[in-house]
Formats: sequence, structure tokens, C-alpha cells
Amino acid sequence: MYIWLFVVPVLAKSLSALTSPAHIDLYGYEFQLILGLPFSWQAFYFAALLFVLGNLAFTAKCPNLVKDHESFESFNAQGKGLKHLHTYNLEIGFDADGYLKQEHPRSYFTNGNPEVLRILEAATRGYFWELHYLANRHSSPSILSTSACYGLGLILISWVFIENLISVITLLASNAN
Repeated sequence: MYIWLFVVPVLAKSLSALTSPAHIDLYGYEFQLILGLPFSWQAFYFAALLFVLGNLAFTAKCPNLVKDHESFESFNAQGKGLKHLHTYNLEIGFDADGYLKQEHPRSYFTNGNPEVLRILEAATRGYFWELHYLANRHSSPSILSTSACYGLGLILISWVFIENLISVITLLASNAN
């Protein structure tokens, strides 16, 4: 998507300096080459622009917990625990200390006790999902703007795809007759 943001304006500027249509003689055959910017390039450019804007909105406003981990399994697989959740908590301003004091004690001395490990993991899982839910709610405006940009970009790409598909089908049908 970033390539289109740079390629299309350069090509458009280059093509605007040339006269259209260009006449090319090749081995006794004359070809006309229309040098205007086709609609699909314009649509791809605006789709890329919308994707970049959506990506920037996501990157700038989405809480790190949501960006970094889509599930507790992802969080747990990286060896993260309650200490990391406290860092994510500071970003969204949830009262984690009150939550932790109500739900379970802050420190565990496991000594390899599987029951204590299970309780610790369950508490961490609960805290993770509570923070994840709040982080998603906290970032609702950025979710809306990101979704709108991506949705409009997909509509433009779909339009180009359908337009080109119809052109190919029409060309094949006219050649079949």
C-alpha cells in the first residue's frame, strides 16, 4: 500500500508531460497508446491512502495490549505475567490494584505446587481478559476510524476488481462471437 502512495503520483506527473495518445510504429504496424492515468490506478491510490490512514490510526491510538496480543494464549506463550499486565494497565488507566486485591493476593510462592500455579494462571487470565475488554472499549473511536478507512479501501479495490472482471468477461464474450 505504501508503494502506491509514491508510484502513482510519480507516474501521473510523468504521463501528464506526454501527449496522449502516443503513436508508436513497430515493424510497420501503428499502435496508439493512451497515456492517461487509468481509473484503476486512481482507485488503487485512494485505497492505499485509506489503508495507510487506517494503519496510522490503529498504530497511534490502539492500546498496546490489543496490538501485542489477540488472546491470552499469545500473552502466556511469550512468558508474560501479572507484571506485564500492570504495564499495559497504566496505558488505559484501569484500577488494577483494586482488582488484584479483590480477586487474589499479589504474590504466590508456588514451590512447584500445581494447584497454586493453576490459580495464578486463572487469575492472570481473568485480569488479562478484563484489561483486554477495557482496552478495546477505551479505543472505540480509533476502531471506528480504522474500520471505516479499511472498509472504504476494500470497497475501492472491490470496485476495480469487479470492473476489470466485467471487462474481461465482455472481451471474451465478444471474441467468442
